[in-house]
Amino acid sequence: MLRGLSPAQWALAALLAAGVSLRIVALASYWPVVTNLADSTAYAAYAQQDIVGNPQHPAGYSTFLAALGIVTHQVAVVTVLQHALGVATALLLYVAVRRLTCSPWPGLIPAGVVLLNSDQIFLEQNIASEPLFGLLLAAALYCAVRAIDTPDPWWCWPAASGALTAVAAVVRTEGVFLVPVLFLALLLAHPRPWRGRLAAPGAALASAVAILFSYAVVNDVANGRFEVGPSVGWHLYGRVAPFADCNQFTPPKGTEALCDPNPPGGRAGNDWYIFQPESPAVRMFGHIGEQDGTLKAFAIRAIEHQPLTFARAVFSDIKTYFVPDTRHDPPPYAEPGLSDELDWARVVDPVTLGQIRSDMESFFDPFTVHESPGGTRFLMDYEHPFRFGATLLTLCSLLTTLGLLIGDRRLRIGVLLFGVGALAILVLSTLGTWYVGRHTVPIAGPIAAGASIALLSLWRLERGRRHALPSTRSQRTAS
Repeated sequence: MLRGLSPAQWALAALLAAGVSLRIVALASYWPVVTNLADSTAYAAYAQQDIVGNPQHPAGYSTFLAALGIVTHQVAVVTVLQHALGVATALLLYVAVRRLTCSPWPGLIPAGVVLLNSDQIFLEQNIASEPLFGLLLAAALYCAVRAIDTPDPWWCWPAASGALTAVAAVVRTEGVFLVPVLFLALLLAHPRPWRGRLAAPGAALASAVAILFSYAVVNDVANGRFEVGPSVGWHLYGRVAPFADCNQFTPPKGTEALCDPNPPGGRAGNDWYIFQPESPAVRMFGHIGEQDGTLKAFAIRAIEHQPLTFARAVFSDIKTYFVPDTRHDPPPYAEPGLSDELDWARVVDPVTLGQIRSDMESFFDPFTVHESPGGTRFLMDYEHPFRFGATLLTLCSLLTTLGLLIGDRRLRIGVLLFGVGALAILVLSTLGTWYVGRHTVPIAGPIAAGASIALLSLWRLERGRRHALPSTRSQRTAS
């Protein structure tokens, strides 16, 4: 069997071996879990008591934890399973790209990005929603490729792709931005009459809308808010609060106290306005989620009267993903580089670590974190050269743009599906939130897939040019 492996299969096997080995090192170095992320406590708490009650995150990941809790409450089971999800994500992207391109080589790039990315492995070792979100995105993209390959029955694979995209959006809300890209890719995939073209994308859209609508209804019944995203008003308020100038608009009645008298350049970061007790919204309304509609009205009023300022704020956050050193938030919310949340060497004070662990034990069985000094040093040395950071994100984005312009129709649709779909998730999410370094992690594999398809188009274009040269010379010689 080993003798029959092709060179590309040997390369995939080597990537798998390296990826699995790195995950074993992570497990051995921080057993059973890393407890650096404050979000872990919310996921665990709401998995225990109210999976749809989390005002900060959608219910998908807490539902995942609650489902595992039927079998076990050991946190080690979650981290081991999440490492398996990471490997499965890489394999799904490899198979999807191989099927789309009819070549075994391009799929190695997104598979390698997922398997070797230090930040991916770090989040798999945490209680974090990104590993599950990444797997659902990869599964949705694989089903979309199958929908392109298998037009009959017209509804099966498109509906599966739309449903998986919607489930991904219930895990992380920004997944909803893949839906229009999926619809467009399936619409352009087959050169049928327009009426026939609408069948497959319509099935994908219908299945996605059905799931998202059902979730919004459940959210309305449980929390009184018909919405997919959690606490949209609070997050929009956090988006506009650093620049909202009440001298330029009249705030809605009852929101006057939200006006910050400090000049915009001297205000705190976005998170401060949502979570800190000194924040005007927290002082006025209490915890995130309360009076969400009131905060939404204030944020929309600010956006309507300061559209250029809003656009500049959004552009600044988008730019930060590609040039992270341009961000200069006031402490303690500054995030130099990609994000300190993704740093194996991140220093968290013992009191906070103890509080996070204690809060996680509201759902998980009691545990103690054991660190291996040798393993942690290796992971710290490994993370910076093997991180999907701004340089790779920029390169993949440029290749994605180029891939939309060159190559055959099938490959350009693949670039649209993988590359543009990933960029839509990352870029459009900044309209309602702000720069968070770890948001790049689940889209790293898909955008690398888009870049790899573009590279294949470039290679085939160059190969065709070289093959055309001898025949052109022959024709000139004959004439």
